[in-house]
Amino acid sequence: MDLPQVALLPDGRRLHLQHGPIDLVIEAFGEREEVGAAYRQARDRFRTVLGELVEELPQLMRWLHQRGVRGFLTFNVLVFTDELKQAAQLL
Repeated sequence: MDLPQVALLPDGRRLHLQHGPIDLVIEAFGEREEVGAAYRQARDRFRTVLGELVEELPQLMRWLHQRGVRGFLTFNVLVFTDELKQAAQLL
């Protein structure tokens, strides 16, 4: 799994957080020090969130199935021709 990417956007106001399918642009408002602290907290929390969500999928699916509901997982990725065999193995 790729590592989370966190960067301040060129406008200097917004923070871009990206990891796998998660792609967020956030903006905090307030005093400069408070905004900086909020962005550091967001960065630190974001580092593990994708793994935590993936770990929760089996529990979520069990909860759905106990209630007679089907759950679906979708992937929104580009697969290039030379990656088709590997993608098929992963699915």
